[in-house]
Order: sequence, then structure tokens, then C-alpha cells
Amino acid sequence: MNRFDVVLVDDDPLVRMSWKMVAQQKGKSILICSSVDEFREHLQALERSTRIYLDSNLGDGVRGEEFALELSRLGFTEVFLATGYRSAELGRLPGVKGIVGKDPQF
Repeated sequence: MNRFDVVLVDDDPLVRMSWKMVAQQKGKSILICSSVDEFREHLQALERSTRIYLDSNLGDGVRGEEFALELSRLGFTEVFLATGYRSAELGRLPGVKGIVGKDPQF
């Protein structure tokens, strides 16, 4: 198993760079992926309690909300959406523990 403090899946390079910089400053271990396909390469090695932050729009028509449900079914318990949308716009989301903004969550 790989131990990361946080995982971020976001297709925006500026968001990924921001999270990486803050993680380095705070001494946190982070896995950053630009797509669901890239994340899937690490999926089996991750602890199921790892905090995972997903963008709502992951590119190529992939929705973070849908992927969160898949992760929940695989036993991941700490899945969040990191998005600019307000929770009222998204409604109830099975598999999503919470909705946060784009700022790094450390």
C-alpha cells in the first residue's frame, strides 16, 4: 500500500501546480493525477482511507460525481469534490463525503 496524505485528480494544470506547491511547503505527501485513467494506475496500491479530491469536470466527459460513486463502491471512504460549483448546484451526491473549493485541503 502507498501512503499519501492526499490525492488530487484534476485536469487543470494550474490547480495541480498549486496543490503540489502547498503540499511541498507543508511537508505533505500528495499524489496528483491529471485524469481518471492516470489515477487508476495507482488505485490498487492506495489505502482505502486516503483523502481523495476530485474535480467535478475531469475532461473527456468524465464527471467527478460519477467517479466518486465508483470509488465508494471500491471501499474508499474519504472522497470529496474539489470544485467551483456550490453544493446547492450539485445536490446530494452518493459516495461524496463533502464539497470543497479549489484551494489545497491541508
